[in-house]
Amino acid sequence: MPAYLESSHPQNRVIYEKMGFHYIKSIYLCRHIGKDTGVKDTAVKEGNHHETGKGIELEIMVREPVVEKS
Repeated sequence: MPAYLESSHPQNRVIYEKMGFHYIKSIYLCRHIGKDTGVKDTAVKEGNHHETGKGIELEIMVREPVVEKS
């Protein structure tokens, strides 16, 4: 089964690539205020922007299982 991770720090990508992870895509966690309630909510959007701003970038990475030779 593949391993999956989300990283929010730009320098982590290089570290995880050295461990065998491959970058898949970036998503952005954005906060917005509910239309009628005024309650803050979160939404995940693909791409570079959301109506209220860029949000927190999360890089999605995966690593396939490694079979050790015996």
